[in-house]
Amino acid sequence: MRAQRATLGRDAIRLNRAIADLPLQAKARFALPRGVTYELVYDHRQVHPSGNVTWSGYLKDHGDDYRAVITFGDQGTFGRIVTPDGEFLIESDAA
Repeated sequence: MRAQRATLGRDAIRLNRAIADLPLQAKARFALPRGVTYELVYDHRQVHPSGNVTWSGYLKDHGDDYRAVITFGDQGTFGRIVTPDGEFLIESDAA
């Protein structure tokens, strides 16, 4: 997966697709570029007619001020994580 910072370029990250199957209210830790780590609380899962799954949640201790939305599918993964350090865009290199 790639985490893209619009003004600073691209950084490789690893994203475990298993987060799409977590139970609601589970927590997932995301290590982002620059050594920053955030814990996200998973609060919504949507299964699309295409079979894609969208995972969404919020940064622990920040409520709805900072959100993450990630969609997993056969053609790739994409999404965004909004943090106090800025917005990180996620896109897979290839399907």
